Amino acid sequence: MAANPSPRRKRDKRRGRQLRDLSLKRQLAQQERLPKLSLTLIEFAMPLLDLQERTRAATEQALAIAAAVWNHVIADYLPATRRRELTAYVENHRALIERLATAAGWTFADMDHVVTHLGLRKLDHYRDDLRLVTNLLVEEPEPGHFRVTTDGEARF
Repeated sequence: MAANPSPRRKRDKRRGRQLRDLSLKRQLAQQERLPKLSLTLIEFAMPLLDLQERTRAATEQALAIAAAVWNHVIADYLPATRRRELTAYVENHRALIERLATAAGWTFADMDHVVTHLGLRKLDHYRDDLRLVTNLLVEEPEPGHFRVTTDGEARF
């Protein structure tokens, strides 16, 4: 026969739920104050974009690498199930990263340096932005001018 939880236990449980809800509300409010994710991604990827020629394909590849690194850094903040999904996403982009490195004439050490630099850049400048980059699209309405759109998925 199970005993009924004490009033104190019920109160503590209710208080914990209220704190979680408050934390979620604060996170949502913070996400609303952030700039558009596509602009943030471009700014984040600028060291990599500066190394590329200004073609749609090169820009798209550079932003895809930046998005993979961005999402990989966020994986540490996610529950285990989402972390596994995100790790699979990054693994799927490994071939893309290697193709870009080869096309640019980079060695593995060069690419490792760029990925490490981007990871540290995420932690140093964008630590509180925990949106996942999804559905990256790069369009070229005019030669040399690009329109970047992304969806940002909140981590919770």
